[in-house]
Order: sequence, then structure tokens, then C-alpha cells
Amino acid sequence: MVFLCVAKLFFLSFFFCIHFLSASERPILIFRPQTPQEAFSYIEKLYPQLPWFKENGYQVALPEHPIFAILQQNPRALSDAERPELEELFVTEVYSASQYDCSLRNLKEWGPLITQGLEKLAALKENWGFNLMETYEVVLTLYGPGGDCDPQKGTVLLFTTPSGGFKRSAGYEVLLHEIVHIGIEEPIVRKYNLSYWETERLVDLICSQYLNDILFFPVTKHSKEEIGILTTS
Repeated sequence: MVFLCVAKLFFLSFFFCIHFLSASERPILIFRPQTPQEAFSYIEKLYPQLPWFKENGYQVALPEHPIFAILQQNPRALSDAERPELEELFVTEVYSASQYDCSLRNLKEWGPLITQGLEKLAALKENWGFNLMETYEVVLTLYGPGGDCDPQKGTVLLFTTPSGGFKRSAGYEVLLHEIVHIGIEEPIVRKYNLSYWETERLVDLICSQYLNDILFFPVTKHSKEEIGILTTS
């Protein structure tokens, strides 16, 4: 019931105004690939979580190197003894910064759509305190389930492929999805103590209903079953 009331209040607030940002007001987005050390640290954290990802229907990209494939078959936390050797193997035989070139070019081409989305989200900042940050650091990764964010730092982790592909049809969709996550964390998620699936459902509603002229978002998997909310098509 709390979730339903919160959602209704937010959608009423969408239509008060659209505040278009000047160039000086617009958030700064910094795009870069993970460093070798960041990438290894990230995949190290993924292995123990693989059972949870599998249970919840997530596909997780991991290094295809034979040694790492063995870890994937028997997911566990790395020991202190094996970590240095595996990190060196990853840095020397797996990681390549050039694998991110296509994705960075694509994101640059999507700049006008990203800007359009940020300008619409500015209305939510004006109307009910959506947290639109001054700077977002967008870090590209070849690993993981898709996207993630750090609401405190304004960092977005964005999954991509060496061919420039993303989990959704366009990377800017995932990016704006994660920016919405950051924007509602303090004023909504924590305030109303929303669950994981309630949060995902609310983010998808904002994206599919409010940003529908920019984005196309399917309903998050399990959201109907977990929350019991009917959706309109």
C-alpha cells in the first residue's frame, strides 16, 4: 500500500513543469572504462554472488579465460593465496582497454538523448527533491549482470561488450535507468523503506511512463509477482 501511494504521488508531480537546464546547470557526465584493478576487484566480488544471480534470473558476464571458467563452475570467494596470481593473469592475458572503444563512441553519439533525459528529470528535482547530481562518473565494464550505481558517489557501472553492445538496445537507456536509481534513493527508497523489487518496479515505472518518449523499458523480471501491481500496456 505504501508503494502504491508513493507511486501515485510521484506521477502526479511529473506534469507540473519541465525545467530545461542551461549548459551551466546540466550535470557533467564522465565516461571511462574500468581500470584493470577495478575490473578484477569487481569480478572477484561477483563469484560468491553467482548463486543469487542465477536464482533471480540474471545472466552474468565473466571472463572467458579457462582459469576463470573453472571459478565460474564452482563459485566462491578467492583466497588470499590465489588472488595475486589470478589478478596478474587477468591483467596480462584478459584485460584490454581497446575493448571499450566502440561503447565509448556509441555513448558519445547518444549524448543528445542523454541530455534530453536529464532535462526531464530536472522537473522531478524541482517538484519533489529528485537527487540530480552535479557530476556522474560512468564506468564501463565487460562483466556483471548489467548495471549498478553508487547513490552516494554518483557513480554508474555500465555493462557493455567489445562490439559496443549493451544489455538493453541502447546503453543510454541503462544509464538513465541507473541515474533514476540514484535520484530516488534518499527521497523515496530509504524514506519509505522500499524492498529491492519495489525499488526496481518504481524505477521502471518512472522510465516507462515519464521517460517514454526517450526510452523503451520492459517490466523488471519478477516485479509483478513480487509486488502484486498490475501494469498497463
